[in-house]
Amino acid sequence: METVLFLCTGNYYRSRFAEEYFNHLSIQENLNWRADSRGLRQNMNAVNNIGPISKDVIARLRELGIKPLMASRYPLSVCMRDFQSASLKIALCEREHRPMMADLFPMFEKSITYWDVEDVPMFEAEHGLKAIVDHVNSLIEKLIVTPQFLSMSVLFQ
Repeated sequence: METVLFLCTGNYYRSRFAEEYFNHLSIQENLNWRADSRGLRQNMNAVNNIGPISKDVIARLRELGIKPLMASRYPLSVCMRDFQSASLKIALCEREHRPMMADLFPMFEKSITYWDVEDVPMFEAEHGLKAIVDHVNSLIEKLIVTPQFLSMSVLFQ
C-alpha cells in the first residue's frame, strides 16, 4: 500500500479534508493508495485546539456524501517517521509551508509537492475546499492512469 501525506500548518482544516476526500476516492477507484495528514506546527498539544477537525470540513464532506473516517482524531504534528514512510508528500500551500519545511525539515523540503491552497482567512473555507477537491481529483486521475508506484516525480512534472 502506497501512502500520500498531506501537510498543512495545524492539521485541522486543509490537510484533514484532503486526507478524507482522497481516501474516499481511492477506495471508490480501488487504488492501492491511502492518505494520512499532519501539521507542520510542532507541539500541537500546546496549541489551544477548538476541536478535532473543522466544522467546515465535516459540512463539506457531508455535502459530498462522504462519511468522515477520522473526524474524532485530534490534529497531529508531523515527525521524521511520517516523511520516511510516505510515498508522496504534499504541502497544501507553498507560500506558507515551504519556509516551514526549510526550517523544520530541510532534508525533505525539495521532495515535497506544493499546492496553492491558502488558509482561512486568505481563502474562504468554501474556496479552499473547492481548490482541494480540484487538486485531489487531478491526483486521483494521475494515479488511475499510473497505478503502480514507478516514479512520483514523473506524475507531477
